[in-house]
Amino acid sequence: MSTCAPGYQGKLCHSCGKYGNSWYSRESTNECVECLSHSSNSWRLAGVSILILLYFAVLIYVNIKAVTEGTVRLSTVYMRILTNYFQILTLASSYDLSWSDNMKLFLYYISIITKASEILFSVDCFLRDNGIETQPHYFKMVMACIFPFVGICLVAIFWGLLYYFYKTPKAMSKLTMSIIILIFMTLPTVTSITFAIYNCVDVFNDGSTYLALDVSL
Repeated sequence: MSTCAPGYQGKLCHSCGKYGNSWYSRESTNECVECLSHSSNSWRLAGVSILILLYFAVLIYVNIKAVTEGTVRLSTVYMRILTNYFQILTLASSYDLSWSDNMKLFLYYISIITKASEILFSVDCFLRDNGIETQPHYFKMVMACIFPFVGICLVAIFWGLLYYFYKTPKAMSKLTMSIIILIFMTLPTVTSITFAIYNCVDVFNDGSTYLALDVSL
């Protein structure tokens, strides 16, 4: 019989699993919470995806408009700085660099802001509800690597269609700018997710290291 709390399993009870008829997913580094219903999680997934696309669209539009008008608005500069600031802090919080307790708390709350999509819906629950047995950590890593290429293809199709049907001027320069913004926005997230598989901890101080995300892997 498992001695782990409900929803926890594996080595040191660090993995999230099934308890009764309910699946549990990781909400933070060491916490598992019960999954929402499949329909609720799917709706949230769709909503978050739409919001992310809208954010990318607004950011690309604002930058293209600023270049077209030959002026750089302060709002555009502030958006870039703020976005980059949160991305860098989130990336820093992924590594154990002997931060002080106050700094760890600060980075934790910053990471909540930048990882709002993971809080609103659970990839782990979505995979298990659809019968996909792949470890969520590996799935996220593969998706993070594929996403930039998918995004570039979608942006290229969008500007290609605009040029084909409406003869949009300077479509190639706008496409180039859109790709640069896409890479700028996704690089910290992709780096954080992919490098997380190299973040290991020595739990028992015996020289044996385990993956910080899930010591069962």
